[in-house]
Amino acid sequence: MPIHHHRLPDTIVFAGEPVPLDRWDVAERLEREFYTALGNPAQVILWLKRSARYFPYIETELRRAGLPDDLKYVAVVESALLPRAYSWAHASGIWQFIAGTARSYGLRVTASWDERREPARSTAAALAYLSDLHASFGDWPLALAAYNAGESRVRGAMTRQGVSTYHQLSLPLETERYFFHILAAKLILADPAQYGFEVPPEERLRCFTLRRPVPGALGQSELLTTWTIIRLLNPGHVRRIHRGELRMELAH
Repeated sequence: MPIHHHRLPDTIVFAGEPVPLDRWDVAERLEREFYTALGNPAQVILWLKRSARYFPYIETELRRAGLPDDLKYVAVVESALLPRAYSWAHASGIWQFIAGTARSYGLRVTASWDERREPARSTAAALAYLSDLHASFGDWPLALAAYNAGESRVRGAMTRQGVSTYHQLSLPLETERYFFHILAAKLILADPAQYGFEVPPEERLRCFTLRRPVPGALGQSELLTTWTIIRLLNPGHVRRIHRGELRMELAH
């Protein structure tokens, strides 16, 4: 897909807060992430396809928690919406929790079961964590920087540098780019057709639900389900799953 020039909107709001695009450095930092994302059209298509599976649930939980809908784009940037995503820092799941933080927010992380990989459980933990960070820092860019780099690192940088906003802070490069990466994901996914991306609804991924059956309730056709499919539909399992443990259903 050829890359064309696109003018950024004159105003951008994230989580109810205006982005200071009148600052030349802020506009340039956003353009870098915006064109970097557009330069990987295959990844954008996969974002769009996977968002159909996970966004409806995340959006519902954000409303329930009284949090901004824009926070769903954090999961896109963290993991490309892959439950089994695993980073060099040993973070896992669509929200990329490290084990210590996951456990402090009630997620089970063991050798056989890792709730960081479970979209529902990890979403509840992520929203609680993001809410706590926002309460601590008072605005979303700083809260998201802390989500990426750690609260102590961001607070230490603010103290040493004598500044109080994300856009003024000198942080590790990944963290300096992090909020702008999220903004770029929002711009593209909120209006993909404007940037040349079209994925018909019937070609987007289907949602799925899990249900525990009584022992021996699986039919013959279900017994033929491959371990690969079982693993994909039960990402929290680290060890191999017995066929009778869970029943998988695709939601229409």
